[in-house]
Amino acid sequence: MRRRIKPGESRRSHRRRDGMILLEILVSLSVISVFGLVTLSSLMQSHRSVQMARASDREFIRAVALLDAAMLWSRRDLNQRLGDRRQGDWMMRIDRRWPDVYEITVLDSSATRALLSTTVGRDEGAGS
Repeated sequence: MRRRIKPGESRRSHRRRDGMILLEILVSLSVISVFGLVTLSSLMQSHRSVQMARASDREFIRAVALLDAAMLWSRRDLNQRLGDRRQGDWMMRIDRRWPDVYEITVLDSSATRALLSTTVGRDEGAGS
């Protein structure tokens, strides 16, 4: 279908205008595509961050359960476990600070970062 050329408009200027419209459409599509890719990338990064936070929370809850169990150990149990030892996914360090005071620390698997730490007291006669 042929377009009607307005009076005072040549065929060449009509084609030039059609070419500019096509160029504007291509630039618009390019801008929209870049915006879409940036948005998609941002959404993917956000999703990964949420997944990592959830995994970290699950790990923390398991480490708390381990520390809670260790806090219930008797004096004899604590003495048998003095020092560093692997306890599931983590390293556990038990130090005797004073004769009746123990420090229990849950470390990451490489034993470089303390996740949780607490101090417990055990009487001389309890659990000996």
